[in-house]
Amino acid sequence: MAVIGTLLFSVTAMAATTASITPASVKVAVGQQFNMVVMVDPKGFSNYAEKIEVDYPADALQMTSFTLGTGGMALSQTGYDLNDPVNGVLIKTAGYAGGISSPTLFGTILFTAKKSGSGMVTIGGQSSAFETSGQSAITGKQATFTVTAVNILPKNVVPNKPSSPAALAPVSSINGQVLEATATNATVVGVSNGSELAQVGTAASTGIDFANIWIYITIVVIVIILVVGYLVLKKKRI
Repeated sequence: MAVIGTLLFSVTAMAATTASITPASVKVAVGQQFNMVVMVDPKGFSNYAEKIEVDYPADALQMTSFTLGTGGMALSQTGYDLNDPVNGVLIKTAGYAGGISSPTLFGTILFTAKKSGSGMVTIGGQSSAFETSGQSAITGKQATFTVTAVNILPKNVVPNKPSSPAALAPVSSINGQVLEATATNATVVGVSNGSELAQVGTAASTGIDFANIWIYITIVVIVIILVVGYLVLKKKRI
C-alpha cells in the first residue's frame, strides 16, 4: 500500500502543471494585431522546463512574433521549437535554472487578424512539464477570438482630405516650393526637402488683365467717335 501511495503521489505531482491563454476572449478587426499571453502554473511543484504547444486557425490568424518570458532560456532543438504557419502550430520550450513552482509568464504571442470570423487558440497536446521525477502532460485552457470585417488603416496613413471648393490653378514650383495657386493667392503646401511651410499671401499671377483693358479701349473709342461727330455737326451748322 505504501508503494501504491507513493506512485499515486508522483503521478499527481507530475500531472499538476497547467497552462492558460489570456485574455480569454478577444474581439479585433481585420488587419489588427493583438497579444495573447501564455501562463504556466506548476501548482507548487518544481518544474525545470516547460514545452508549450499553441494551436490556432491559420486561415484566420497569422502568428507574427513570439517573445519568451523573463527568466526562461529558449531551447531550439528539433521537436522543441516549431513555427508552422500553414497548419497553425507553434511550439516553444524554455528551461528554468533552479526551477519554477508558482505561476509564471511563459511568453507572449503577437497575432495578426487575416479575415473576419471567430475561432479558438488552444494549448496543444504536445505541451509537457519537465520535473526531477520525469515528464508530464500539461493541461490548458483555451481562448476565443472574433474578427470583424472592418479593415484597419496601416500606420502613418492619413485619410485624404476633401479639396477646397475654390478653383485651383495648375500646381507650379518656385525655388523648390510646390504651390497650389488660386486666382488671387498662392498657398505653399510643401517644399522639395520635405519641410512644411505656412500659407503665404503672394499673388498667383502677375499677368495683365486683358479683358478689362479691352473694355477701357472700347469706351475711349466710343468717346472719341462721339466728340468727332459733335465737332463735324457743329462745323456744318456754321
